[in-house]
Amino acid sequence: MIKQYRVHALGFALGLVISGSAFAVVSTPTSAVKGRVPSMAAPTVTHNDVNANGVIDTGDTLTASDNGFVDVDGDVAIASTYRWSDGANNLGTDSVYTITASDLGTSITLYATPRTDPSITDPDVGAEVASAAAIDVAANNYLLSVQITGYTGNPLVASTLTAVPTCAGTCGVVSYQWQIEPLGGGAFVDIPSATSDTYTPEKGDQKRMIQVVAN
Repeated sequence: MIKQYRVHALGFALGLVISGSAFAVVSTPTSAVKGRVPSMAAPTVTHNDVNANGVIDTGDTLTASDNGFVDVDGDVAIASTYRWSDGANNLGTDSVYTITASDLGTSITLYATPRTDPSITDPDVGAEVASAAAIDVAANNYLLSVQITGYTGNPLVASTLTAVPTCAGTCGVVSYQWQIEPLGGGAFVDIPSATSDTYTPEKGDQKRMIQVVAN
């Protein structure tokens, strides 16, 4: 009885092993699959001289452009995000930034962040990348032009001419030198002691043109 019991017990045990091999087993799930972080080269900034004065100043626009997007997983780029900064303040987040009077005298840098579709990729945000160079905005007192007022048609002897400067913002101290054309033409020459913002033509100035240099 004892031996028979042992055989039955062994057969029962073997039956468990054999029948157990017919069932599938499932592992504990892994964490969610991740890709690699997207990256990009330094973005480009394009200046649009809206007021056509040849300098970067109030009213002009700066436009961001992406460069060299890379995603080793082959994920497709979506619109990058942008940040314009003067080093102390964040100025805007649109792809186009319009320079304001408060930007005069500062240097503006563009920062771009590459992105992929967050609904199907992880991670979907890359590292922020700065533009290769900052954009230097004209100083507040940057002298743009100078005009002569106080006459219509031709300046008259003994009539006061006034130099009126235009600056990117507010003009500071401006120096002047009035000049006159030599008789018969040629390069303008300085008028001695004529260094204020006004000049009054004399009788000897007749038949000659006058200009003013400001700085």
